Amino acid sequence: MATPLDFKTDWAPTDYYNFSDLNRLESNIEAVRSYIVTTLGIPIPTITVKKSRTLTSTDYLSDLTRIESNIETIRLNYKTPPTYRGTMFWNKGQPFSYREANRLEINTKLIWDMAVAQGG
Repeated sequence: MATPLDFKTDWAPTDYYNFSDLNRLESNIEAVRSYIVTTLGIPIPTITVKKSRTLTSTDYLSDLTRIESNIETIRLNYKTPPTYRGTMFWNKGQPFSYREANRLEINTKLIWDMAVAQGG
């Protein structure tokens, strides 16, 4: 049985998304990749994660671009869940909302749930 991951998929307009949420999401992405590679034996290229953000060390544009890329790397080399919500390409000044927080979390969780179901 796989260790449960900590997903938050119910972000609301009044919630605050911060550096610790990005650290948690990247930890989840890393765990999803690791599970698929080690448990299912499916090769997934190495991804780069950042899990040491602080209040003063968050670079949202590069962080979001890398997170999107990491999720896509896993999906393209594994499977696409039926309700996968796609990828966004981030540009400077583009706003980040609770909708995008939910999309990133849900996409990662969908891949995780599919992998755990396959792994038994």
